[in-house]
Amino acid sequence: MIAVFSIILALVLGTTALQATIPIDGPRVVCEGSSVTLSAPSGMVNYLWTNGSTSRSITVFAAGHYMCRVTTPAGNIDSGSVDLKVGFRPRPKIGNAIEYLCEGDEANLEAPTYFVKYQWSTGDTTSSIRVTKSGTYWITVTDTNGCSGQSDKVNVQVVPKPDVHINGPDAVCPGHPTPYFVTQAPGTTYQWFCDGGTVTSGQSTNTIQVQWNRSGTIRLRASYMRPDGGLCTADTIISVNVSTKLRPQLHYNRNGICTGETIILEAAEGYRSYRWSTGETTQYIKVSKGGYYWVEVTDASGCTGVTDTLTVLDYPVPQTSITGPTVICKGADVTLQAQSADNDVVLWEWSTGQRGSQIQASTAGQYSVIGWTLDGCKDTAYHTVRVASDIVVNIPDYNLGTVPTGIQTGALITVTNNSTVDVSVMSIASSLPVTITPSVPRFIAANRSQVFSLRYTPMLPGPFYIELTWVIQSADCLDTITSVVQGVATGDPPIGSVTIDIPDTTVSMGSEVQLPVGVSWSIISADTTSVAFTVVFPARQFYLTGVSGGRLNTNTVVGDDRHIELVLNAIPNGSGERTVYLHGLPLLTSPFVIPFEPTNGRLLNGQLAIFTYDPGTVTATGCWLPGRLITLGDTPQVISAYSINGSLLLQKSIVGTNALEAALAELHAYDAQQLVLLTLTDSNGRLVYSAPYFTNNISR
Repeated sequence: MIAVFSIILALVLGTTALQATIPIDGPRVVCEGSSVTLSAPSGMVNYLWTNGSTSRSITVFAAGHYMCRVTTPAGNIDSGSVDLKVGFRPRPKIGNAIEYLCEGDEANLEAPTYFVKYQWSTGDTTSSIRVTKSGTYWITVTDTNGCSGQSDKVNVQVVPKPDVHINGPDAVCPGHPTPYFVTQAPGTTYQWFCDGGTVTSGQSTNTIQVQWNRSGTIRLRASYMRPDGGLCTADTIISVNVSTKLRPQLHYNRNGICTGETIILEAAEGYRSYRWSTGETTQYIKVSKGGYYWVEVTDASGCTGVTDTLTVLDYPVPQTSITGPTVICKGADVTLQAQSADNDVVLWEWSTGQRGSQIQASTAGQYSVIGWTLDGCKDTAYHTVRVASDIVVNIPDYNLGTVPTGIQTGALITVTNNSTVDVSVMSIASSLPVTITPSVPRFIAANRSQVFSLRYTPMLPGPFYIELTWVIQSADCLDTITSVVQGVATGDPPIGSVTIDIPDTTVSMGSEVQLPVGVSWSIISADTTSVAFTVVFPARQFYLTGVSGGRLNTNTVVGDDRHIELVLNAIPNGSGERTVYLHGLPLLTSPFVIPFEPTNGRLLNGQLAIFTYDPGTVTATGCWLPGRLITLGDTPQVISAYSINGSLLLQKSIVGTNALEAALAELHAYDAQQLVLLTLTDSNGRLVYSAPYFTNNISR
């Protein structure tokens, strides 16, 4: 039947002989209860598995023989097979269901050592662990087949050891039975040993009587039987001084007192009476200040004695504090520094479990640190850290598309502050030379936007990619945001560069200005060319009377500004410079700093050059005082206003500033836009003041 199937398959596929040569990828063992994937080589025309699947890969769940027949790109039939074995999951035994452990001891839990991987419930990855605490423990192991299995769970229960604190005097006089005892615990057996005396009663109980012959020791072994039959035992021993004069021990945990704390001084139990140096008559006393302390005791037979004197010292408590930020920024952490006023702390213990004077905090909350001195005194400091509000600022990317090479282009970038707090743009770094306005730092309120203008001149044709790095700061945090402006420059590259420079100039009011405009160039051109550029200045602050050194091409007013285009002809190939002069008069207005801004440079032959601009100012001095046009005395003066053609528009005799302002107001009734020459003469007819003036410019 198999042979017939093979012949039919060969006829259907149009192939010849069947070969068993293709490799089958995948494991050779399938773990109990899981699956594996078997794969034939890629790139075949057809696949046919023994389970009927026609996919390149199959997923199987059981052991067995698996074969795949394929049709190769050349039209041949080939095959491959694999035998899968079942891998049983390991189930190691690590102990009894319940294991009992005496307090202070440790239990060893171990799995066989022939596995390749171990994972305990505690996180350990060794074949065995030692445990000292109650809990449930188990292990997951992996064998050489890659099959994993889990052990049964072991419940470890820690059994407390018996209390073996012996109560009784540590100094006695000979000849009288002395009682000693420990607290009775159910299920506990006791065994006493006495060196220097005889146990006269209570040997197997929690209370005994001892007849002392000399100084020696009492040793006790207490045993408690666990549920599994094992014993938890505890031993203790005390020394007893036997003498005709009692010399008891003074017991204490430390002989120094930190400011604001107390210590306990204690004599042994079992004496008839106690008398402390403080006058107290109890077995123990609480001490809150330094000094000398002792206690006199009397036993049941009337024998007395005094302890050695103990010197208790006073120690200061350290004054600790924590310094560091109170705000954590997103994705960052802060450094908290512990310190003490007197630098007397030798150990710092933080609430995080860390030690040392410094830690890194990455989450909000209250942090505390305990500072310990060499004398064992401590102080606790606290520091609360909160998480800062997120800086949520949106800065979009821009694609400028296709732009001309050598021509300044740009984008208006809207920076939107979606944060709940105000932010500032602190700096903007660029991967290519650009001009960005307005200047930074720049404040942006919460839920508000700020528009930035980016200007860029591509020097060479082809794609350009400008990466902008914005540093954003809130009241608490800094963040860095990256945006991109890109485009493609086309056309010929610039043939050179032209610089327009206007210097800062100072003149007296009423004097004519010859403002130099420097033009320098470095151009590679086969022929001469012409340069045109625009100068913009306030129309009501400067009156242009003429141009020299160049040609005035256009003269227009846009809003409050005058735009003049100047042309320099016959600019030769190479480098050079020329100066164009603007002739004019500063007009009577305030302020007296008149800005002149060059812009819109171009070559008139159609070629491109890179233009750079250096704006300048004209400062007019000598006529304007704060709050008024001019300082006038109490003597009569004459104000006159002449039109440009020389006709007299107004002439008045005035006394004082108020009269001057009234005359100017009257002058405004003639023409709101008229340019006049304003003069002021004294009572002798001598000229005091002269300046051009726009009749609508009263600025006070």
